[in-house]
Amino acid sequence: MNIKQLSIFVENKEGKLGIVTDILAKAQIDMRALSLADTADFGIMRVIVSDADKARDYLLDNHILARVNHVIAVAIPDEPGSLSKMINTLSKSGVNIEYLYAFNKTYKDLVCFVVRVDYNDKACHVLSSNGFKVLCSEDLELV
Repeated sequence: MNIKQLSIFVENKEGKLGIVTDILAKAQIDMRALSLADTADFGIMRVIVSDADKARDYLLDNHILARVNHVIAVAIPDEPGSLSKMINTLSKSGVNIEYLYAFNKTYKDLVCFVVRVDYNDKACHVLSSNGFKVLCSEDLELV
């Protein structure tokens, strides 16, 4: 149940992030989840969008480096301890979480997270087997 994530390399200079978001807006791309991490020279914008391939192509056409990779999305109850339970479930099964970030909306009253792990298929199996809702691309239309 992999979903596509767009990773965009953004120069860490005034106005550059606005250029990226303008390009996505003009392409009618809906951003559903977003994470931005920076260094002194550049930032990496990780985003779940309505059409990752289209977004990548528009960005590349505008000389902005972007690539599509696969992550998983998990919906958990919005209550104390749910995130900890999900993280510990993966950890105990030997799946390493590289990073995670939240969606900007819920799925059926559940909080949704993007999770980048070292073994997507194993993580999906472990989470599903332990009662977590692993989202597929079709589910994202409801987020």
